[in-house]
Amino acid sequence: MKILGVLKNKSKKEDIIKTNNKLEIGIKDFLVAKATDSICKIEKAEGTLVTIDELILINKKDFLKSFDKFICFGNTYTFLKEFYRENIHKFIFLEGSLYERDPYKSMKEHKYFRVMQQTHLGNDFIKKYSNNSIRNGFNFIKKSVDMNDHVLLINNDMTGENSIDQMKPFAWLEETLNKVIKKTNRKILIRTHPNQSKISNESVEKINNQAKQLIALSNNKYLEEDIKKTSVAIMYSSGSCVECLLHGVPVISTDPSSYCYELFSKKLEDIDNIDDIELPNIESFLSAISNTHFTLEEIVNGDFWKIQKGL
Repeated sequence: MKILGVLKNKSKKEDIIKTNNKLEIGIKDFLVAKATDSICKIEKAEGTLVTIDELILINKKDFLKSFDKFICFGNTYTFLKEFYRENIHKFIFLEGSLYERDPYKSMKEHKYFRVMQQTHLGNDFIKKYSNNSIRNGFNFIKKSVDMNDHVLLINNDMTGENSIDQMKPFAWLEETLNKVIKKTNRKILIRTHPNQSKISNESVEKINNQAKQLIALSNNKYLEEDIKKTSVAIMYSSGSCVECLLHGVPVISTDPSSYCYELFSKKLEDIDNIDDIELPNIESFLSAISNTHFTLEEIVNGDFWKIQKGL
């Protein structure tokens, strides 16, 4: 077996770490390098590391065909798209975590990193990664909401993200609002991605004039502050679903690429009353999370690969 690890060789200053050899490397490239090395040791395989810049200069078609597995951080390599579509089964993706993530901290400060095979999106996530048990040593912190004050719309997707391709940032929000206002008597709170362009106050005022109930924009920095008073959360496809579900808040995701889509796949237009939605059993979902989220140590020593091979 031959394994290729693809390095970005570009990192933000806050994501640079120092290795034991006092070399400076981005956390994403470090994870790819260590994952490649640990799988090679377990599989007795031959590993190769290549940077994006080097890969562009190589005769890609012949070179890539010689490898059995590819390890990348994310799936943003435009020149790899066609090869990926024809060889999905060969890819292993490293990603930032869904559980215990903090968008305001650098990635190197996070406790967990995600490993997914074939795709980094959530299509059939539970079916692929749940074995109906939470792996040893993985402890979820469950919380509860204070009151059911509002329906939370999380518009966490931006133009250019893989899950939505080139969808306009607020097209989903406008379409969803038109459906939701007919199916709830509660206030509707809109939360946008921290790095997303903001909705103007004039736009919100216009929406309020067209709807019966109050619609507001969240000013809270952290998602948890909005979840505490949420009755149900609605999103396109967002990792925010993990924190919502752990707070006991049911989630409606409107796209199959969402990690929790399998928990509640009914379309918004088929729901009579959003206020009646109850929290589903999430144990299989938590099992899938535990089998895709690993510490840096588990990636370095290869435990992540042993776990996923056993699924």
